[in-house]
Amino acid sequence: MNVAHHHPLRRTGVLIAATALLASTTTALTPTASAAPQPIWDDSPTPAFYQTTQAQRGMKHGTLIRSQRVYGNPVLGSHRAYRTVFASRNTFNKPITGSAAVVLPTKVKAGTPIVVINDMINSLGRSCQPSFALDAKHGNVYAEHNERAYKEALGYLKRGWAVILPDFLGMNGEYGANIMSGRVILDAVDAATTSTVFGLHTSKAVLTGYSGGGMATMYAAAQQPFYSPHSHIIAAAAGGTPVDLPWMVNLFQKLGDIPNPAFGYATGVLIGMEREYGSRRMNVYGRMTPLGKSIVRKSRTLCHDEMLKLSENQTPKTMFGVTDLLSMQDLVKVGRENSLTYYRPIPTMPLFIYGAYTDIGVPLSLMQRVVIRYKKARPQLPIVFAPQIGPNHMDAFRQAQPLVQRWMADRFAGKPAPNTAIAFPEG
Repeated sequence: MNVAHHHPLRRTGVLIAATALLASTTTALTPTASAAPQPIWDDSPTPAFYQTTQAQRGMKHGTLIRSQRVYGNPVLGSHRAYRTVFASRNTFNKPITGSAAVVLPTKVKAGTPIVVINDMINSLGRSCQPSFALDAKHGNVYAEHNERAYKEALGYLKRGWAVILPDFLGMNGEYGANIMSGRVILDAVDAATTSTVFGLHTSKAVLTGYSGGGMATMYAAAQQPFYSPHSHIIAAAAGGTPVDLPWMVNLFQKLGDIPNPAFGYATGVLIGMEREYGSRRMNVYGRMTPLGKSIVRKSRTLCHDEMLKLSENQTPKTMFGVTDLLSMQDLVKVGRENSLTYYRPIPTMPLFIYGAYTDIGVPLSLMQRVVIRYKKARPQLPIVFAPQIGPNHMDAFRQAQPLVQRWMADRFAGKPAPNTAIAFPEG
């Protein structure tokens, strides 16, 4: 997503920075029987390419079901771009449909490196995701939403690297359901590398993600040893990563009745997780005020900017009729399950972790605690911990890119992964 189009972020400055990443983070194409009321779902038609049968979804996860060449992307130009659909699994290990974009450099040879970009999708609309928007025309909302990720991809393609852009929010736009998102990412890589369609079956991949995409990246890295033990993924870089969703809910609540121009993130992530968990596990829509329900019904197919706009200047009181969302224990429990602070599995692949301590909404200090836990459990796990100057959320992303890309190139070259992080004491 191109930051130039983030008008709400520009207008609200520090307050957005303090709240924007509340949770920025596939089931079958229809809700399960236990799912929440219909008004929470993206009810726009699913394109025929993405429709799968139960038998196809039930294949071994990571199996490529089909691919489709896509032409005319205004950013990627003549590079060969494909949509892919593959078998995957949701949070509860139930068969689902996964999808991704695969883009190839001018020449693909044995061992062509793969970068897996997990951008800040942060939306409830399924069509806001990278593979869906591949053939959207310049100026289209979906094209604008993915422009930043496509431009990042173009830089890697010019280096001769292939790119995978997973639709990690799944077919139902399950924003914040990070366990599921991590699995879709892993299966996207397996689908592209276990098939011979793209010529990438001898390639190695490195994950990279920022903000909500950083969460999804880290959940993929953490699940890889047991979910996809033979994966071609060799390392992961994640920055600006929200690691404690209940902490971020509390950050919202500290604003009290002050109208919050970023409340759309709360709306999006809570509804996104209810889509994945169902109302029996996480009752969000049923607790909302009439105003809140109306906003959700209008937001359920939207991308980031439009979703933010609809919930602009709302508060817990106006949306839920309460001031303490943390009193809703089901929300807290599901939030913790999708927060790295509480998620016990630890990655085994080399990691590059970055962000800014001055990022008010996503402070690096919270991620530092996760790194400390990782290093105490696995002292030899290669981690680079790279604080950036900031001061703002997107500043850290831009500042770190030369370091991240050099680190990725070294992983592809087979150089030993540096291990500069230590289990330093907190405080």
